[in-house]
Amino acid sequence: MVRTVQRKKTFRVKKSLLIFCLIALFIAIKHFSFSPNKPVIQEQKQGSTEAQKSQSVPTENYPEYTGQMQLHVFVPYWRLSGTFDPPSIPQSSLNTLMYFAVHTLEDGSIDQSDQGYAQIGTFMTRTQESQAHKVLTLSMHDESISSKILEDDTLHTILASNLSSLAIQHGFDGIVLDLEYAALPTQEVIRDISSLTQTLSNTARSHDLSFSIAIYGDTYYRSRPYDIGTLAPLVDYIYIMAYDFHKSYGQPGPNFPLSSSGQGKASYPYSLENALTDFLQDSQPEQLIPTYGLYGYDWSVDDQNRPAKQAAAQTLNQIEAKYLPTCPETNCLITRDPVSTEMSITFTDSGNQKHTIWYEDLNSLKQKVQKSRSFSIRNSAIWAAGYF
Repeated sequence: MVRTVQRKKTFRVKKSLLIFCLIALFIAIKHFSFSPNKPVIQEQKQGSTEAQKSQSVPTENYPEYTGQMQLHVFVPYWRLSGTFDPPSIPQSSLNTLMYFAVHTLEDGSIDQSDQGYAQIGTFMTRTQESQAHKVLTLSMHDESISSKILEDDTLHTILASNLSSLAIQHGFDGIVLDLEYAALPTQEVIRDISSLTQTLSNTARSHDLSFSIAIYGDTYYRSRPYDIGTLAPLVDYIYIMAYDFHKSYGQPGPNFPLSSSGQGKASYPYSLENALTDFLQDSQPEQLIPTYGLYGYDWSVDDQNRPAKQAAAQTLNQIEAKYLPTCPETNCLITRDPVSTEMSITFTDSGNQKHTIWYEDLNSLKQKVQKSRSFSIRNSAIWAAGYF
């Protein structure tokens, strides 16, 4: 009998504790999920498993930059004709012209057989009257070559020496590393990238050259293998590639949205505001250079706006020449998305194929540059000369 009473008392206590815990959990979930300061994040429609990031953008932590915005323009070797002047942006001036690009071979030497190497002299001749800084970009997009370089510290040193020597030979003021490496973010890969960056930086700076890096705009969102907190002290600038958030082989969408959501309009899982907030956790605003791509993608889509094949890239000049001010296609609709600030065009072509185009134009560019000022950002970059 005593044991029965004790068991009943114990059951009541456990039941009370369980009810209390459930109530506390309900209150916590309600507070953290529906607090007005923590908006609910919409699931990414592409079926991605990437972790969703907080949409809170605490711009009040940064004094607004009201000075002259310094503009940096990438000049690709295939666009050396025409002007290298930047777009007309209020209260801005040209600071740097960035030659794109040379490449490395597996042994750490500079590939002298490609057009990027061959056109260096043309670039320097075309820009000799310009007062802008001239910077040489090393493009590492070949993952096979990048892997071999990254895994061998000796090759770090060889590449650093060859790259700095080339920059000095042609009179460049600095170097930018554009390492676009889509590997899993293992500790080994992260260490190798940081080690290569440190060696390149130390060598460049020992020759009075500036050294910077170009980094994916979605580095934090997609957990890419870059430790920004380790890399930031090693570089002068971090060029945040604020384009290609919606991939040519994925679902149609803006190049890189300004915001994630607003006033019940379209919403996106990540944005320029989110990226700047993330990067500022590990670097300084004067280091950060949001880089905007003045181009877009043309997706062939079905009735549900699903891509039928990989999208075709088109420059801003090409898009505006073909579709503006009068669109020649059937059922053509040209709109500006107020959340991303970017332009979209939908139409049906002569073969009855539906299309969706998203692109960055000068209007969306100006809005993004202006917004970056609220994060104390004082530099902006453009990809690329000849595209606008």
